[in-house]
Amino acid sequence: MRGPDQDPAEIAWQAAKIGYADLVELASGMDAWTAAGLPTTTTRLVGPGDVRGSVLDIRQSAEFAFGLLPGGQHVGLGDLPARAGDVPREPLVVMCGHGERAMGAASLLEQAGHRDVAVLTGGPRDWAAATGGRLESGR
Repeated sequence: MRGPDQDPAEIAWQAAKIGYADLVELASGMDAWTAAGLPTTTTRLVGPGDVRGSVLDIRQSAEFAFGLLPGGQHVGLGDLPARAGDVPREPLVVMCGHGERAMGAASLLEQAGHRDVAVLTGGPRDWAAATGGRLESGR
């Protein structure tokens, strides 16, 4: 649901950047949508201490150099539409520096047919603080 202070044009522009062109604002909200039996989907959020499975880091190269979760794969968000087929089709946690861009990346992967995609709330430093784990050197 769009907040009263959110600009519809800004929302449309952000959505277009990740491949959504035909947006509809629901006057009656999601309750009316689901009551009508229309399809919905959700993307799981995973806390920093609950990361399981493969990790996809979508940060820019300069950010990525500061460290990534052990075993993580790096594909920058800008490259993801063309490289979604390179991402393994297995349970996956998508991450960025704080979580906002990761949700857009998860959406792109889901559009490309990936299932069992979750988004890390927070970033690599949050993961290290929550688990006591060490970040790997960015490549």
